[in-house]
Amino acid sequence: MRWSRVMGIVYLALIVSAFPSPNAQAPDPGQRGLYATGAFSITTTNPETGSTIDAVIYYPASGDAIDPAGAPYAAIVFAHGFMASPSSYPGNADHLASWGYIVALPDLPENDTEVRQSDARHMFSYLERANSDVASPLYGMINPARLGVTGHSLGGLTAMILAARDPRVRAAVALDPTNAHSIIGAEPWDYAAEAPNTTAPLLVLGAPSQLCNAEAGYNAMYDSVGSVHRTKLVIAGASHCDFMDTDSQLHIFGCNLFCGGSYATARVTLVERYTTAWFNYYLRGQTEYYDYLYGGAAQEDVSAGRISERSVRSAPRNVSAAPEGAAIRIRWTPADYAVIAGYNVYRATQSGQSPASPYAQIGHEGSYLDTAVTAGQRYYYTVRSRDAAGHAHAASEEVSAVASGVEPPATDVPQATATTAPQATPTSTTTSQATVTTTPQATPTSTTTPQATPPSTPDGPTETPLLTMTPTSQPTVALTITPPTEQGSRTYLPLLSR
Repeated sequence: MRWSRVMGIVYLALIVSAFPSPNAQAPDPGQRGLYATGAFSITTTNPETGSTIDAVIYYPASGDAIDPAGAPYAAIVFAHGFMASPSSYPGNADHLASWGYIVALPDLPENDTEVRQSDARHMFSYLERANSDVASPLYGMINPARLGVTGHSLGGLTAMILAARDPRVRAAVALDPTNAHSIIGAEPWDYAAEAPNTTAPLLVLGAPSQLCNAEAGYNAMYDSVGSVHRTKLVIAGASHCDFMDTDSQLHIFGCNLFCGGSYATARVTLVERYTTAWFNYYLRGQTEYYDYLYGGAAQEDVSAGRISERSVRSAPRNVSAAPEGAAIRIRWTPADYAVIAGYNVYRATQSGQSPASPYAQIGHEGSYLDTAVTAGQRYYYTVRSRDAAGHAHAASEEVSAVASGVEPPATDVPQATATTAPQATPTSTTTSQATVTTTPQATPTSTTTPQATPPSTPDGPTETPLLTMTPTSQPTVALTITPPTEQGSRTYLPLLSR
């Protein structure tokens, strides 16, 4: 009996563990993922630059081949730094592969900014072609709609350039990026002109200001980025070398000797945690990794002093509010991110008092019509994007509008045009509206004019007035009426007089 009870408890525990709570935290992306990994080498030539590029392709493995169970996989290009090589970052690529990514780690032969970015972009083209080549081990294994880029140091700059120029990039992570300099034979990137073109979600992970990151030169580049969702995190106490996951003591020694600081595996783990969480969330739309980027886990890193600076920008852009008939229309520019499922609209009647719960929730749209308004009342609105799990991002700036309570007119109403004409005899023409003519007269006359043959006009014949009457010494009001179904007009004088 006792054994049966114990087995029942164990069985129940297994059932519960198989269906985790929706609020349960996702596995730590700083730890190794569930996939075994493998790698193979390739050589490709970039026709644009003539560069011959050797690269290592890391992948989720089943035996000696790519595991077909999770295919097609998101793919990432990793750009190495100045005076570095693929052998400086094998752990970074392998870690991402263990989380179900195919990672291309090319040996970029040139430091020149333009050549580098072209060679890195060529790797996307290589992956796309290999995915369609039945003879390639990558055949059918890549999702070309989920391409990301990352890189360290000068490679971090390369990642930012690709994110600004190549629409295939759907998410990017720049690791302690530094702008190029003529001292290494490369022209600096004009980030002020190009970074605003970036639309893909971008994460910048940086070390505190030091020699090898150009005194935290990434700050100015980050501020110029146009992505709606972008985040900058500074890892407390990090050196420029903490972004390389390598077992090579020679690489570590050389980097520390040149850049200063020390190397700590705990900081490397933090780099890989945020890199993987960013790609999981934005490249694959895994909403459970919101917590590591914006939720409790991210706040804990700040509270514990592991992150010394945190800048998050994810608010909707171009938000406005204006009366529309008896309602108020709120508009914004929706972001083209797969992870965004819709938008929350928050309403208040006092500025700065946005409620915690949304007033309305809508799909992936760019406007909302608030019809439950009172004429003369001013309403204040903010907007947040949300993912499929309901996690809300940063709030927009507050906008407001006063409800008019007036419905717009359904149709245009023709207007009468009044003119004063110093003439003795009113004339009649074909017209689409009534014309009132006031004619001063000195001598009373009364005439009856028989109908005559009307003169011809470009729009047809004009009728002669049937009757003209003028009172003595008083201004006359001549009313010309044009029937809507007949050509010509009839004038009656006077119909009104003073």
